[in-house]
Amino acid sequence: MNGQTYSRGVLLWIDDRFLRLEERPEELWGELFGEESPRLFRLMDLNLQLAVSFDDALQAVERLTSAEAAGTYVVCIVDLKIPRRRGEEDQTRYGVDVAREIRRRNLPMFFLSSNSDATSILNEENLGTVPYYVKQKGQGPWRLPEDLARMVLSEFRNNVSWISLDDMVATIHEESRIVATSRQCPEAFRYFPFFGPFSDFVWRWESRERSDLPHLFVVKATVDHCDAFIQQALLLILYQHFTLFPQVIRVHYGLADDGNYLDLLAADHVREDNNALSVVRARPESTPPEIFKHLIDTANERAGKTIFVLPNDESCDRYSELLHEYRIQVVDELPQIRLGDAAARSELINRACGLMLQRRNQNSGLGGELPLPMGYLAQPQLLINPIHWTVLHEAKDVARALSDPYEISKELLDAVANLSAEQRRAIRAAALACKPVPYEHLLRVGEATLRRSDVAGRLPDWIEQALDEWLNTSWHFPYGLSKQFAQYESSDIGKLRDAAAEERGAWRCQHWEEWEDGCLRTLVGMLGEYRDRRPEVETLAAESGRRADLARVFRFVRSLGGNDFLEEHADIDWEELESLRWPHHRYPMPAAINGRLKRYGRYLWIQPEGLDLASALPTGRIRYRTLAGIVEQYSSVLSWGTEIADRLPKGWQSSVRYLTEVIRGHRVAYEWEHDRQEMWWMLLGLLRNGAPLMYVVDQVLRGQPLDGESKDCARSFLSGVKGYGMILGKLRGSLGTRLGTYLVPRWNTTGVADHLEALRQASALARIPGERSSELYDTLLDLLTRVGGAGVDSVEQLASLWRAWMSDEALGLAKGDGWFVKDLGKAKGPHPHAVIASLCGTKGDYLWHILDAFALLTHVTHRFRYFDGYHFLATLNDLRVTTKDTAPQVKLPVIETVLELFVASLEGLIAQLSWCLELHGDNDRARVVAPAGVVLERPEGFRAPSREELQKVQRVVDAGEGFAVYTLGIPGARQANRFCYHDGGFVQRLEDD
Repeated sequence: MNGQTYSRGVLLWIDDRFLRLEERPEELWGELFGEESPRLFRLMDLNLQLAVSFDDALQAVERLTSAEAAGTYVVCIVDLKIPRRRGEEDQTRYGVDVAREIRRRNLPMFFLSSNSDATSILNEENLGTVPYYVKQKGQGPWRLPEDLARMVLSEFRNNVSWISLDDMVATIHEESRIVATSRQCPEAFRYFPFFGPFSDFVWRWESRERSDLPHLFVVKATVDHCDAFIQQALLLILYQHFTLFPQVIRVHYGLADDGNYLDLLAADHVREDNNALSVVRARPESTPPEIFKHLIDTANERAGKTIFVLPNDESCDRYSELLHEYRIQVVDELPQIRLGDAAARSELINRACGLMLQRRNQNSGLGGELPLPMGYLAQPQLLINPIHWTVLHEAKDVARALSDPYEISKELLDAVANLSAEQRRAIRAAALACKPVPYEHLLRVGEATLRRSDVAGRLPDWIEQALDEWLNTSWHFPYGLSKQFAQYESSDIGKLRDAAAEERGAWRCQHWEEWEDGCLRTLVGMLGEYRDRRPEVETLAAESGRRADLARVFRFVRSLGGNDFLEEHADIDWEELESLRWPHHRYPMPAAINGRLKRYGRYLWIQPEGLDLASALPTGRIRYRTLAGIVEQYSSVLSWGTEIADRLPKGWQSSVRYLTEVIRGHRVAYEWEHDRQEMWWMLLGLLRNGAPLMYVVDQVLRGQPLDGESKDCARSFLSGVKGYGMILGKLRGSLGTRLGTYLVPRWNTTGVADHLEALRQASALARIPGERSSELYDTLLDLLTRVGGAGVDSVEQLASLWRAWMSDEALGLAKGDGWFVKDLGKAKGPHPHAVIASLCGTKGDYLWHILDAFALLTHVTHRFRYFDGYHFLATLNDLRVTTKDTAPQVKLPVIETVLELFVASLEGLIAQLSWCLELHGDNDRARVVAPAGVVLERPEGFRAPSREELQKVQRVVDAGEGFAVYTLGIPGARQANRFCYHDGGFVQRLEDD
């Protein structure tokens, strides 16, 4: 439930024993959690919902994760044994299945069961990390174990981020000023923040023992606090006092320099009213000490209590003597987000905007009759103009009228209320289709308020900042939120799309290209506003800095034709465009531009200034072509993998899609840091599905039996296999046969012919020394040892080491005696360097040729080394043996190496999968996924097994809209001798097996 903000909570308890309980206790929360629970129940709007069967639980989970339940934080308690339907026998399988579904929905969960030891079952289902508690005998059915109660309460406290003030408002007199204020903007006033400094404030007053307040006291607040927010905070301070006299106390509120308000306080009906509570907000610049002294004296004459609200800065010092003289106590300072605290400000904006969108959406629907999908409610920035989103997040020069939670909430509500009918229709149509909202219809939250503020002059800087962030994060999806958004993407209006229920990790948006185009359209709109505020962007000639790079972006996008570039037959001035340069060193090129340029046959390199010079001379040219070959391999394999992912079997789908898109999206580092377990499950899916499949292919190609009485047959081996290491051990032994006979690469890599010719020439030079070649290789090894063992980490150290080499007579790198060959052409036949024989004048010269040859050899052989898939799967197993299903705590370079092997192996693995489908007679599916770059050739005399023989170890089964490949004996106690496949972190068994 990433991205959501919560204003209430639900405890979903799944246990069939509630069928036998006639009624709930009156003090339910006290029974569940103890003494603090009634207060928590009131503050966080907690509710208990019960489910007594598998079907009941699924319905409840579906309901509680729908758009209608947005803003509800759900915690689940699950009994391990429940029935499928009410009245049926309870079974462990249904408790496990419910738990798997709950985890797929990313809901927090705890097990509470009478089974004292379910470790083995839960570990097999990858649920071993879920906290497990045993029902305690002798306790009532409603009472939770103390540790579990504490954990559940902690979940609610840490995640419910807004509390309702409705009950508090109801305790004061109807004619109070606070009541009137609450009616001006009910949705904004109703909720008070319960996170950061605000939660500390709430708990301070909620945990206080009930005691009478002084007749006069002071509360301090910043000058930027609005009156509505101060009244919200006073409700929390005074709530216990109000409950002593419900709906009796009249609260008056006004400014110390407001003559009409002071006349009201002086009136007899207020002055003599014991139930009147007067709040006076004083500003030192308009209320000098002598006036404040008078206010204190008149407050002492009133029968009711008085609260002075004073600024919490040095301007209040002028009142210090008076407060000391009259012994007036400062009871608290109201919470605030301190200037410059960017993280706290960002949290406030995200939570406030998210809450108000949820509330407005639930009450009336943002765009009409129907509510918007969850993806937009959980990520409010998708509906807000990026410029105004940046302004709202400003942590230093904050507009005074945009500082409080109340003000931010009200601005969001006003922006929605001021939408035209056309804007409402456009937002609703886009959101219900899970497409981007057009730039001109995005919400401009706080626009009018900003225009009137004293920081309005900073708008050009904020536009520049917004552009910088947009270009860095939104090259393919707004703010890089594709994964978070697609977790909620739905084809059914208002319902959460549980992508993981179908394909774990399947978070590819259905309208990917439209989101990419939307990012470019938003960029065009922002650049237009930037030009209006800073016309010099069209002619800016600065050579460096962010502003100069934004000018380059502006000119580049303008030369494309802006939004016209996205039309089918765009008229582009290619000559002008090729004279410009996209600032790749600062901003990735938007995917919409990059993709369309490729369709036009135009490729732009991500390169620093002057990289084109690399191809001007031989050394640079060969390196340039080497890079081109690597780029081509990455691009072709990953593009193909993304394209065929949806046509792969279940389990393979989610892994291939997730990994290809994470790599293509440059998100490897981010995902490994923030969602390591998800990436690990996707990698494990390929190990678990790929290793048995490769073993079956290997057995079939080598003519080994699939079934029979022999212990060497595939069925016998797979039925008893204890771990993937055993399977990989078999595959290791046939590596040479697989790479040398069965799998045939048919790549057409750019520049390979040039590399091979250069390699031939380098090899010819390296062979000239003849018998002295062994001396060269010994020297090369010595140099490698010196560089690696010396800990060289700077150019200066390398230069010093170089000088030591050249002066070392033992190495003899500068010696020419016995090495110089005057006529290279005669020595080894015609050669391009024959006329410049001095290139082979010393021992060192030959060493450098050998190094060049090895570099070339590395490149031309790199793609051939690992393409069958063995090394990729084996490295995964190396990591798995120490951590099992938990993601290994290894550094990023390790996992990047594994992903490098994934790219190298993908075609070979899918080629073997395709061949298996062909053996099963599923030729159409086999043909669709078969890679063009790797084919599997059957050996001479090959006899294909019958379909019946193959089904002894492997089965292809239709599954919903797709299909699955089940293999016998994926390791695990419950999977032994069963047909299974793995989908992310879950085992799927063939039910009729």
